[in-house]
Amino acid sequence: MNSGFFSFFETGIFHCPVLNAKETENNYPIIEEDILKVMEDEFLQEPERILFVPFLRKRNTEIYVDLYFFDAIIEGTIVRIVYKPGYCLEEEMERKLISYLHDKPLKILSKQFREFIKRVKNAFPQCDFHDYEDHLTYKKNTKIIGRFMEYLYFSSHPSIKEKLYKAGLHTLAYNLEDLYVDNLLATSLEEMFQMPMKLLRILNRERMYQRIGSYEDSKRVKEVYRHFANRIEETITAAQWDYIEQLYVREGSAKSFSKRLFRYYEKNALNHYTYDEYREFEKNQKRIADYYPVRRPMPESVWLTVRNQKEIISCLKFEEKLNAGIEKHQNDYDFFWEDSKWIVTHPKNIREVTKEAAAQKNCLIYYLFRIAMGDTHILFVRHSDNPGKSFITMEITPQGKIVQAYKACNRKLDGENMRFIEKYAEIKGFEFNPTELYGDVGVDNTGVSEYFRDYLKRHDRIEPIKEQGIQMELADYLY
Repeated sequence: MNSGFFSFFETGIFHCPVLNAKETENNYPIIEEDILKVMEDEFLQEPERILFVPFLRKRNTEIYVDLYFFDAIIEGTIVRIVYKPGYCLEEEMERKLISYLHDKPLKILSKQFREFIKRVKNAFPQCDFHDYEDHLTYKKNTKIIGRFMEYLYFSSHPSIKEKLYKAGLHTLAYNLEDLYVDNLLATSLEEMFQMPMKLLRILNRERMYQRIGSYEDSKRVKEVYRHFANRIEETITAAQWDYIEQLYVREGSAKSFSKRLFRYYEKNALNHYTYDEYREFEKNQKRIADYYPVRRPMPESVWLTVRNQKEIISCLKFEEKLNAGIEKHQNDYDFFWEDSKWIVTHPKNIREVTKEAAAQKNCLIYYLFRIAMGDTHILFVRHSDNPGKSFITMEITPQGKIVQAYKACNRKLDGENMRFIEKYAEIKGFEFNPTELYGDVGVDNTGVSEYFRDYLKRHDRIEPIKEQGIQMELADYLY
């Protein structure tokens, strides 16, 4: 759709009067010679750039806009364009104006342009400058100038774009030449685009309007909206739209829609590779949900979850042999312990190990073969009043040394946890050195200082310990 097409509609459909070149020359004199000379001198300082200087002028009681483009490369002279409220330009002149306002970087005289804006706002109080006024007073934001000037022109007389501008759809109006429109003769915007106003407002943004550049694009947007209209708001981001569009294109429905992911994409871009990984996650989860009951992960960790799923699927090929090995080695030591507060157990099969890995969000699934071969032992430490809920995962070597102990997400142990592990090791005859465990795992602040002070006093030992990568003497740490 070219700019001449708008001129045809303005004159033929909207019956808008035309301000022709002859009338402009006869009735609207060029700017004063001294002002013109100043503009020419400014232009000659950077002749490779287009200098744009607009004026709001008066002829008797009639207000008109007088525009000057200094364009040595394309035109070789000064291009002057004049228009006034209620009139449109001739087709050739309108095409030239739109070309300047769309395709060419414009240089302005900042002080003069600020004065022009001030006068325009006073002369046309009915115009909505909200989308422009925060940018127009800064020389660095000259890209917005073209948009503002086009808005000023098309909103000044009856036109297709005037309808869009008056509805607040400035981005759609400015880019209308690049959009697919179902019915230009329609009386309402909804009929024109065959879309509800809510969808038009969603598309009225920089990263959204391109989605209706062709008939096929427009058709897809309408279908996506139809499937997800009750789940989205006008504030939907481009990444959120990409997400629901991918769901529609690949699945044809909203069945897999995730509120959690949708919220994530409010502030993050959609990676199409990530979407493929989600598809793989869903496929794998149908196979191993009983072994690895996890929620749909966030995009930054979906690759790791898929990798864990693949590891489990691979291990399940040997499930019978692995279960036999795990059962055999659970009796290497008397691991079981239970009192009024704690319970310690050994997994009996693959499923218990993978479920612990899912609950704790750790790498335990990669220990399956080592557990089955007796190369290491994994114990579950839980509260006696809630034995079904994971709490601490602990590793013991075949020689009976406790080497690891983590809470969920590899969180550090606190002083109370360390006291129990020491007590458990003493009762069961396992080797336990909390200073080594501290170095390997680290601990939370809760009760740690008191525990280490007590432990080292009882063992008459003073050893260096590490905290946040810094070696320090225990006395320095405690006091």
